[in-house]
Amino acid sequence: MKDTASPGGRTYTKIRFGGRNWELGIGASITFGRADDSDIVISRGQPDLVVSRKAGKLTAVPDGLLVSNESSSRSLYLQGIPGPELEIKPQMTLGTMPFRRCRVVVLGSHGARYVLNIICQAEAEGPPSGPALRQAAVPDAAATRGYQRLKLPPAQRRYLAALCEPVLTRIGASAVGATYARIAERCGVSSSTVRNSLGALRQKLSAEYGIPGLAHDGRPDADGPGGVSFLAPLAAWATASGNITSDDLESLDS
Repeated sequence: MKDTASPGGRTYTKIRFGGRNWELGIGASITFGRADDSDIVISRGQPDLVVSRKAGKLTAVPDGLLVSNESSSRSLYLQGIPGPELEIKPQMTLGTMPFRRCRVVVLGSHGARYVLNIICQAEAEGPPSGPALRQAAVPDAAATRGYQRLKLPPAQRRYLAALCEPVLTRIGASAVGATYARIAERCGVSSSTVRNSLGALRQKLSAEYGIPGLAHDGRPDADGPGGVSFLAPLAAWATASGNITSDDLESLDS
């Protein structure tokens, strides 16, 4: 594989599955699935027919990986360590950012979970030591729209960081976005201030960037009965896109 990184040291990603290790330089990709011609073959020997022949592809980009679901019918799951489990639906792409460590989970028959363990941005000297991989171009930017760090007012970014704090510091069911009340308490402002600021952000993301799941459907934005809370999809977008990372949490204690 051609080395696309700078000479003297470079950033790469480690992937581990089934006792084997792979390393990707920026711009390289690796496929995984049930098919024998996959770079990472899931359930070799006794094929698990629930696993797609072409389940997905991992492509190394600056700061992490793009996880592309190449199945036509089955979802993949991305788990941040720490962090939530995010569904990657068929034909969709999701970035591992901001997680440095994460897992990609492929579901199989009888509750089987095939786990690809990933460490992003390890520093190394010289070329990768794992199995050779073919070079591939980074997927078209349209497939990953929204994966850029936006310029936000400092106060708004702080509210967004408080929303995402549990997602970035916990594991499992407790790794969910904070409530308006908790954000307000964390930032020393009123709940209405937080609600108005994050509401304006949601409208901007929906109208200008086409981020789904953040716009009203006619019901009120509220935590009570009959209301719709957009905090969960907002937190998912913020962490998946790298707009809020662990570094942003430092502002909450300043």
